[in-house]
Amino acid sequence: MKQIVFDYHYGLEAEQYAFFRIPKVLMSDPLFRTLSLDAKVLYGMMMDRLVLSTKNGWKDDAGRIYIYFTIEDICESFNCGKDKAVKALKELEKDAGLIERKKQGQGKPAMIFVKNFTRVLEEGEKIAIPDFGKVEAKNTESQKSRVRKIRSLEYDKSEVKNTENQNSSFLENRNLELGKTEGNNTENKNTDTIKKSIHQSAKGGMDVIDGFREQVKEQISYDHLMQLHPYNNDVGEIVELIVEVLCTQEEFMKIGRKQVYTSLVQDRMNQLDYMHIEYILECMENSPSDIKNIKAYLLEALFNAPVTIGNYYKAKVNHDFHGSG
Repeated sequence: MKQIVFDYHYGLEAEQYAFFRIPKVLMSDPLFRTLSLDAKVLYGMMMDRLVLSTKNGWKDDAGRIYIYFTIEDICESFNCGKDKAVKALKELEKDAGLIERKKQGQGKPAMIFVKNFTRVLEEGEKIAIPDFGKVEAKNTESQKSRVRKIRSLEYDKSEVKNTENQNSSFLENRNLELGKTEGNNTENKNTDTIKKSIHQSAKGGMDVIDGFREQVKEQISYDHLMQLHPYNNDVGEIVELIVEVLCTQEEFMKIGRKQVYTSLVQDRMNQLDYMHIEYILECMENSPSDIKNIKAYLLEALFNAPVTIGNYYKAKVNHDFHGSG
């Protein structure tokens, strides 16, 4: 079989990809050196899903964020058998204690809690729920004794911005409650304040959406795509569809005829880059039949693109070789 010859990277082309982030500590700290590479990569993928779960508000009664990552999902992501997937999970849960699985029963997938390895709880200590909404936190001796710093964490600027928006909304609502106790012109003041609060809340929501839109455009090299396809409206529609998926807070989404976990769909959207969009545009152009539901078609195509693009171009190259030979 003839080997495919790929092109080189030029300029800033290497920045077009989406990446899984694996903490360097897993590679350098003696505590985690016995973990296999598969387990470390799986932890990085779980961390990626943790971000989506945080945005969706998936947390238990104690405020702990959880994800869904089934054996089948791992097998598909790693292109491996069940035994290898189970082994990687066992390493993370039993050997390293980096995750905790909680079965739900009734055919539902297990909830997976991805542990924070920068904090170590002492034996018998109760879990404290941190209040990230406060700018200043009490730093007591008991808190200091149970925290083992491995590396400093870097928080995404967009998450900090969202927290500030939430705090702003809280203060506005608090002002509304205080306004009710005032005796002079109470009704007019409350009415004006409510209108202002609604306006600012809507504006805050639009800021979040605009943030996602800019993120998606940068992720897929939107400007470059528009230079190549200046009269193709599909590119803009694809951007808006990806943004809609990333902003969705429902637990499930319909992809084709299947109900799929929204976290998995969002994970796939975060993997998309310039090449995937070109691939989808090419598939749409070569589609022999009229597409009745363009939104459903695009959504399914975007969801499948990260796992089908390789086989598509491989088959295309093989076809070209056969045709020329």
